[in-house]
Amino acid sequence: MIKLFNGINEVTLQRLTFGPNTYGDEENMDKYLMFLDMYTEAGGSSVDTARVYSGGQTEEAIGRWFKTRKNRDKIVLTTKGGHPPAGDMHKPRLDRENIFSDIKASLAALGTDYTDVYLLHRDCREMPVGEIVDTLDELVKTGLAKVCGVSNWRTDRIKEANEYAKQHSKARICVSQINYSLAETTPERLGDDTLVCMTDAEFNAYMEMKLPVMAFSSQAKGFFAKLAAGEDLKSKAIERFLTEENLKRFERVKEVAAQTGLSPSAVALSFLTCNPLPISAVFSCRTQEQMKDTLTAMNAKLDEKTVAYLEKG
Repeated sequence: MIKLFNGINEVTLQRLTFGPNTYGDEENMDKYLMFLDMYTEAGGSSVDTARVYSGGQTEEAIGRWFKTRKNRDKIVLTTKGGHPPAGDMHKPRLDRENIFSDIKASLAALGTDYTDVYLLHRDCREMPVGEIVDTLDELVKTGLAKVCGVSNWRTDRIKEANEYAKQHSKARICVSQINYSLAETTPERLGDDTLVCMTDAEFNAYMEMKLPVMAFSSQAKGFFAKLAAGEDLKSKAIERFLTEENLKRFERVKEVAAQTGLSPSAVALSFLTCNPLPISAVFSCRTQEQMKDTLTAMNAKLDEKTVAYLEKG
């Protein structure tokens, strides 16, 4: 379990967080609700979404699920706001008006009066960090969010934000969502320079801060699972993940899978969930088989030596 504490409230995430972003339309509604049920029936309780996903329909789907299952109090809910406008990823929306507008729209769609975790999608390094911290602090102290964090921020800005929070008695940032999987990649290969990917330097900074991470793209578009199954990689997976280093990591994944009896997908997820850094791996799926396979990682255990071996050899 991953504990998030902002100096005021504490929230606990599981090491696997269910976080699909494209199942909100009516055509996929039954499938989406089925996946949510499968996840919670297996003991899962952490769900991730965002205002921008499917134009808000994903939040509406989760809200419908809360209403029909009457389980809002059993779920640790994460949603996100402050995403740049469509067509201009470099235009910030981190002022108080936009953040409050986004969280209120999210809560209305979700059918709840609070979210456990609220994250900002991007940073704007030209904006004084104190202004952003003040707004997040207001979200916490008005009860709209229990704790707040950020997504696609660099650790130097998080440090600056939390120094400001400490000096001004504000709720601190207590979690960061970052692109992180066993398959390394870069913002350049992802085609979006506003994304932040885990690097050795960022990892060391997180360890120093003891700041928990939510790892998105944790399965790297099924890179290891598809290689193991002999399936063709889609063009995006090739562009983003097909490197000599990742192929070496794939060989080590196969080796650990054979030793542990875990699937290659579960091994790759366990690299995150068994990491010395507190990590909740945010995952998605397209089929029941993928969901069942992923859930085998929920209680998987890899020792620190194996985790290091998977990455570094």
